[in-house]
Amino acid sequence: MKQMPMISVIVPVMNERETINDVFQQLDDVFEKWERPYELIFVDDGSTDGTTELLDTFPDKNPNVRIVHFARNFGQQLALSAGFDHAEGDICVIIDADLQNDPSDIPKLVDAIDSGYDVV
Repeated sequence: MKQMPMISVIVPVMNERETINDVFQQLDDVFEKWERPYELIFVDDGSTDGTTELLDTFPDKNPNVRIVHFARNFGQQLALSAGFDHAEGDICVIIDADLQNDPSDIPKLVDAIDSGYDVV
């Protein structure tokens, strides 16, 4: 039986204390129902508002979570690059930490890739 490809969700984060718990919970809910192998990679791009401390609690709640911390703000592109560097999945999905993207859309994106698309 063929193993399903692992999905790496990369979340660049900068001062998202107000929304980061919701983002984590919504992502956790999506993958709990979906039953696909996954990892959630949160890249803290030098947050100064308490986001860092919240992020550090996530791996205790879900062993599929990894946190990458930057000592200062380097910008979204470098945060994404660090996320890709740490990703172990076969499929990478980027999602914003401010909930502009709906985590429940991730299965639709991956379904398109599973059907043969290279980029969605």
